[in-house]
Amino acid sequence: MTTLFPSEANPKANKFCRTCMHRQRWCLGPVRIGQYCGVRSSGRTHNGLLKIKVTNPACGFYKEKELKEQI
Repeated sequence: MTTLFPSEANPKANKFCRTCMHRQRWCLGPVRIGQYCGVRSSGRTHNGLLKIKVTNPACGFYKEKELKEQI
């Protein structure tokens, strides 16, 4: 059985939006926080950015976050 998108062909198959440097967190009120992609646009949101879930698989714009060392 063949798969439509084999994982070997996509090197970013194991990456998620939660580790992308383009992820933005917006305060949506006193309790809620929304997460948006800073690269992809959407005409349905108030800020013009695409709303994401952090478990979304990474897209073609994915860039790994640089980890800062804590001293």
